Amino acid sequence: TFTVTVKDKESVQNPELEKELTNYIHHGVQFLTSEQVSRNQYGDEWTLFSILRAGGAVSQQELNDYYKSVETAVKESSLLPTDIGRIVITLLSMGKDPTDVAGVNLIEKLYNNEKLMQYSSNMAMWTLIALDTKNYDIPSDAVWNRDSLIKLILTYQKEDGGFGLTQSPVNSVDITAMALQALGKYSNRSDVKAALEKAHQYLQSKLTFNAGFIEGGSENSCSASQVLTGLTICGIDPLLPDNGYTRGDKNLINNLFGFKLQEGFKTYQKNSDEPIGVKLMSSQQVTFALESYRRFLNGENGIFDFTGKQPPIPTPSPVPSPQPTAPPSSTPSPLPTAVPTVPPSLPPLLMGNGGRHIPSSVQQILRFLCRLLQTILFCCPLLPLLQHHSQIPNLRQILIFLPLSILMYFLSPTTQNRFLSKQAKILILKNLLQKSHLFGFWAQVLF
Repeated sequence: TFTVTVKDKESVQNPELEKELTNYIHHGVQFLTSEQVSRNQYGDEWTLFSILRAGGAVSQQELNDYYKSVETAVKESSLLPTDIGRIVITLLSMGKDPTDVAGVNLIEKLYNNEKLMQYSSNMAMWTLIALDTKNYDIPSDAVWNRDSLIKLILTYQKEDGGFGLTQSPVNSVDITAMALQALGKYSNRSDVKAALEKAHQYLQSKLTFNAGFIEGGSENSCSASQVLTGLTICGIDPLLPDNGYTRGDKNLINNLFGFKLQEGFKTYQKNSDEPIGVKLMSSQQVTFALESYRRFLNGENGIFDFTGKQPPIPTPSPVPSPQPTAPPSSTPSPLPTAVPTVPPSLPPLLMGNGGRHIPSSVQQILRFLCRLLQTILFCCPLLPLLQHHSQIPNLRQILIFLPLSILMYFLSPTTQNRFLSKQAKILILKNLLQKSHLFGFWAQVLF
């Protein structure tokens, strides 16, 4: 039987821990509010959510532009449950109503989604998370209710306790952590309690000696962030040794501190620095995970909990000027790691910000070129295989090469289709390549 201690009063009264958390959260917010990062259009949900939930401010013009782009998206796009889920938490963090976005009720779209069983597990998880943000009422004749959603999520748990994206035996730390986030508040149910115990055992078995998690051949801040968020929602303090998430004096918090860059947080511990498109996602996740833990320690609403009295929405402010590259000397660092030299900011076309300030016709050309480049990049590792036998590929080699090229093109995270979300495609690609020596390099280029 797995036993946890739900609350640690001593941690709450630790002013040094509170100070460190605040400093690192502020560091993440500084990066996310810099001019390098887009905050004004559909797709920027995790950036806006992380900033606003951590008490940061975004300019009113950016908030207005974002809301307009969401109004367009909900009317013109076939949104997946994960898309709707992240829109819901972002709108709530802005003080907006997700039940009326240009006349569209996003909550109703979630509980009446007739295709939910055709999707991956994270779709059901985020449906439940979004419905629970304000304990939204679900009509008795709805396609889904909380009980049916919980039962569906539980079907994705494997024998070893981990959760997977599909019904196949493959599982992952990230998806298991998302299951904790969705199911944490239902631990009073016997079926959920048993599932959570097995999930904790699985996660603990994956914990490294640095109290982190490996994904893509290196300790990964996104995986650790998802686990930290899940634990706080479950009411579990990972700093308590009895809860099983420490390794000596190392824990999830100082593990995440170790991913700090001069600007933002990196994804892979082995990297000295990363392109903005890579460290953007990790900066988002580390920031809101640390904020989730800070809220847990102080007895505040959970990171996805918008019920009851909420702190005031931060007053919008002008977009801040770029910050100096050198970090303030007064910022404490519990893990004294060398700060890498960060190259100059990338030009707007390469910033991974959706082509902000670029004409739409140019954006379309750039998207096509990016997709073509990604297809070539995926196929390049196969060229030595072809050249190993002959200078000219034979018919058999071509028949192997071309379908794989087409598959990789449509699985590319920038190739949009109605069947797979970007997150699902990335997870599929990771599963395909995680046992290959090629993954470490291509993941840095593509993800």
